[in-house]
Amino acid sequence: MTTVTLPWPPKELSPNARVHWTVAHKAKMAYKSACHLLMLPDRRSIKGKKAFTVTFRPPDARRRDRDNCIAQFKTGQDMLSVFSCVDDRHFVMTYAFGEPFKGGAVIV
Repeated sequence: MTTVTLPWPPKELSPNARVHWTVAHKAKMAYKSACHLLMLPDRRSIKGKKAFTVTFRPPDARRRDRDNCIAQFKTGQDMLSVFSCVDDRHFVMTYAFGEPFKGGAVIV
């Protein structure tokens, strides 16, 4: 089993963020690039996988809405689709929340 630790998604990618589309686009491209670089060493073990467990480790102890975290991580999930070579509509995703982690992390 392969574990990849990705950075916490930028707040601009939250569905509740009211930012200009260019700001959201820049945040999306930066997060996409970061996820790409972190998944690159594990690309062979990710290829063909359809089932993933995603653990959200927020940057602080504030309560977070599950749906918003999933939506905020969409760009990361799209990169999983690229590396697995599987359309993300076929994914079987399991989501969980872990303890807060300094700076936040998403563990896949």
